Amino acid sequence: MLPIATKEFWQLTKNIKSIVMVLILLASSYYFSKNGRVFAAFLGYDSDNDAGIYATGLLIIIVFFGSLFTMALSHDVINREVSNRTIRFLLTRTSSEQIIWGKFLGTVAFWFACILLAVVIIAMTSQTFSGIILASVLCLITIEIAFAFVLSILISKPRMTMFLGIVFGTALPIMSQVVEYSDKWWGKLRYISPIHYIEQEDWQMILLPIAALLLIFSCIQVFKRGEY
Repeated sequence: MLPIATKEFWQLTKNIKSIVMVLILLASSYYFSKNGRVFAAFLGYDSDNDAGIYATGLLIIIVFFGSLFTMALSHDVINREVSNRTIRFLLTRTSSEQIIWGKFLGTVAFWFACILLAVVIIAMTSQTFSGIILASVLCLITIEIAFAFVLSILISKPRMTMFLGIVFGTALPIMSQVVEYSDKWWGKLRYISPIHYIEQEDWQMILLPIAALLLIFSCIQVFKRGEY
């Protein structure tokens, strides 16, 4: 499992799309933290007492573009192996569980490293640290990665998952905001939106990584039943 996780991690670091997305993430974090006081004054916050305002750029990027980023990089994390027929080679050397967990842990480790780097930039620039923002971002990115794995296992064609990943990644933040602030019947759908749980800024965000683990367990069961 560890070799698979390590390989997946390094593959992501060498991907051109990964590099571009990470640069966007880091640049946005730096810009918002550098201009935190101006941003706080615009929103009416007391920037001297609210450390979270300096990390808002990171949170905004993950909320509105995190699902698009993770889908763009991991929409074919499993079906790529199936399409290239390399999955048979992997299955002869290790189990289905280790393949899924290895790839999942490698992907999570990559994004966690990127987010922690962004947090270091924010801390060095603003001399502040917001634990609640960091926890929110990590919880949200974990469930978004799990969604990408579900898509990659349920659909065998990488081109189709790429298309659906873009649609899903674009629609999720928009629909989440629509249902979050609606008093219509569809407003109750907010409880299946991951973004709802990080907006609470309390213990409820822990439900996201728990849900991610349940999704990965489900992915393993579906993957075992596949014919490769």
